[in-house]
Amino acid sequence: MAYRDASRITIQFPAFDNADSSHIAFTACVFDGPNWSGFERPATETTCSNATADAWGNLIRTYGHGTVVEMGTIELTVDWDTEENSDIKGGDIYSSFKSHFATNGDYVITLPAQTGESTGPKITFKGVLTNFTPQGTVLGTEDEARWAASVTIQISGDLTFTAAT
Repeated sequence: MAYRDASRITIQFPAFDNADSSHIAFTACVFDGPNWSGFERPATETTCSNATADAWGNLIRTYGHGTVVEMGTIELTVDWDTEENSDIKGGDIYSSFKSHFATNGDYVITLPAQTGESTGPKITFKGVLTNFTPQGTVLGTEDEARWAASVTIQISGDLTFTAAT
C-alpha cells in the first residue's frame, strides 16, 4: 500500500459574498488536520409502558436505531494569505467566515494523486464555517512563520466520497 503525500492536501471553500460580488470559490492548502469530531446517531427510546417488567417490577427502557444523524464538525489548519484577495481586507478565508452568502456551500477536500492517477480522492460536503482562529508567531521559523488559520466547519448534510481516477 502506497501512502499519499499528506503535505499536499487542499480544501476548496465555497463561493462567498465579497466586496465586488464575484462569488468565486477558492482553494487553501491544509497543513494540519483534517480532524473529525465524529458522527453521531443517537438512539430513539422505544420503551412501551405495557411491556413486561423485570423480576422486580421495574420497567426497563429500550432503544432502537435513531433516524437523525449528526455529521459533526471538521477542523483544519490552512494557509491564510491576507493578500489573497486584494478587494477584501483579511483574505478570502476570513471573508468567507464573515460572509452570509457562503453559509451552506460545498467544501471539497482533495488528497493528492499518486503515481498512475490523474486525480486524487475527494470528499465533498456542505458545511457552515463556524470558527476562524488566526495563528502566527512573530519571528517564528518554519511552520510557525506562516500565516495560518484554524477553521471549524459544521457539516450540514451527507458526505460524498469520490475515488481517485
